[in-house]
Amino acid sequence: MKFFILIINLSDGLYLIFIIKKDKLLFYLKMLEYEKNTLYHKIYIAEYHAFMLDGSDSTSY
Repeated sequence: MKFFILIINLSDGLYLIFIIKKDKLLFYLKMLEYEKNTLYHKIYIAEYHAFMLDGSDSTSY
């Protein structure tokens, strides 16, 4: 199976990630990145919406 992955950086720390197979959206991820005051610590908060292979809604968190 071949998938197309599209990653869009909307602004600093906000990313949208789409996984598409044969014109059907399989997976949608909205990721927010928060930086702490230290150089080595980043916090990622992700919310995703997944679909079944036939395109019907599966789950979201």
